[in-house]
Amino acid sequence: MHSRRRVLAACVAVSTAVAGCATSINGNGSENENESSDGTTPSPTDTDVCSTTDAPYPTDAATDPQSYPDRPADLSPGTLKPFLESYERTYRYNDVVASNPDKYGRTNEVTVRVESVTVEAGSEEFTATVSGQVQTDFIHAETATDTPETATDTPLPIGHRPFETGYTVTERALERNGVTLACW
Repeated sequence: MHSRRRVLAACVAVSTAVAGCATSINGNGSENENESSDGTTPSPTDTDVCSTTDAPYPTDAATDPQSYPDRPADLSPGTLKPFLESYERTYRYNDVVASNPDKYGRTNEVTVRVESVTVEAGSEEFTATVSGQVQTDFIHAETATDTPETATDTPLPIGHRPFETGYTVTERALERNGVTLACW
């Protein structure tokens, strides 16, 4: 029969060995398996890889694409509202031009109107809804008495289409309708 002291000593030895294995597996030599080699505890997003899908940016269209706005330095509902309004307006414009590269800038005009932006703060992210409409118009390049040249056989129809888009913004990424478009 083993003495109580010997069992306790064996348990301490096993615990020490297991702790050493956890440190070795971690590979950074720190005592806490969640610490990095510089002594800080990384958040889960620090080790996640952020991959993006390209936002529309037409390069061969009859008209130039619009530039996407820069990320606000401070993320808050007040800074995100104008940022997301500008981002969605640019996204929609570039998407329409990219979808019909030879029909805009010569015979058609695209106008994106954002009517509302709501931003709600969560514990680790912001969620937002941006709504408005895309309007297309026929451009008369010359005066009303002249017949305008048409660069394509048929211009796109005049009209407007409503939209509503959902965003999620974190310190690390911008998602539009569940698709990551920017990693910061």
